[in-house]
Amino acid sequence: MSAPIAISSSPTSSAASTSSLTLSDIDTQLLDLQTRRTKLLQKRERIIHAATLAKEKTLPTQDWTREDFTWSSKIKEQAQKHYHVTSFREKQMEVINATMSGRDVCAVMATGYGKIALIGKGIASQQQVV
Repeated sequence: MSAPIAISSSPTSSAASTSSLTLSDIDTQLLDLQTRRTKLLQKRERIIHAATLAKEKTLPTQDWTREDFTWSSKIKEQAQKHYHVTSFREKQMEVINATMSGRDVCAVMATGYGKIALIGKGIASQQQVV
């Protein structure tokens, strides 16, 4: 049996190899931290949304026609994007606001009155519609 061969490396190549390992470790840690940051930001948004809903549910009488709910601007953007409309028909905004607030809603509307705009492509899709 022969003796193992020792390969000597220069200090420069050893330092470069160590630097590469260290940089790789740092890149991995940065990616992990960015993933954690994204998850924490999403969790914070869910908590803020839940707190807003809880606050709005405690109001004795709610004005569902308001346009200053936390989701109001996003709802308008979605309506413009998917349906090319700049305003809602009578009672549509009230149905959306009540639904987004987590309230149970039963809306009886005439044929052709835009019910699909309320549930179709997700204007109020954050809540379950049955």
